[in-house]
Amino acid sequence: MDDRPIYPTASQGPNGTPTNSTEQLEQRIRRLEDALASLQDTTHLEDRVVDRIIHTIESQPVRVSPNTGVIIQDPPALGPGRGRDSEPPTITVDPRQLLPYSPQLAQAAAAVNVASRASWLILDLVRDFTAIVKMYFDSRYRVTHTTQFSAMLLVAVLILSSLFTPFEIVDKVFSILISMVLFRILYRESLRYRELIGSLNQ
Repeated sequence: MDDRPIYPTASQGPNGTPTNSTEQLEQRIRRLEDALASLQDTTHLEDRVVDRIIHTIESQPVRVSPNTGVIIQDPPALGPGRGRDSEPPTITVDPRQLLPYSPQLAQAAAAVNVASRASWLILDLVRDFTAIVKMYFDSRYRVTHTTQFSAMLLVAVLILSSLFTPFEIVDKVFSILISMVLFRILYRESLRYRELIGSLNQ
């Protein structure tokens, strides 16, 4: 008869009963596999992040600067636990404002601006001359005596300037100055004419 003490084996407990360590190990392996599978499938997590970002953007007002094209987010409202230590407002710069400087683009933009200003200047001159002509032929309006006398005097000086100017260049400069003064007088009278006709048409 063997009197050696019997020790518990890997499949027996302290009292000689078999343990389910193999089943526990298999359960742990299954849990680990499930956790790895859930980590690899990030579609659900990405959808949740996108939904939160969209909800945050839609719930917060956004202001755009008309001069710089900068999107300015309003600072969060002060509440419990929010004070001077709260985060500053987020400022997002329009990527178009960060484009590198191009001399060709700058020259093209300047040319477009000059052309547009020149076209507006021509239109303004045509509009002013049209108003001056209508002013004299409109029976509802009577030109002031001061304007009539000044215009007649300047026209006479403009015609006779070539007789008492010794040099042609002086005559041209003098004629330009007289023409500018004449146009200025008639322009101010045309403004009064436009105001009166505008009030009558209302």
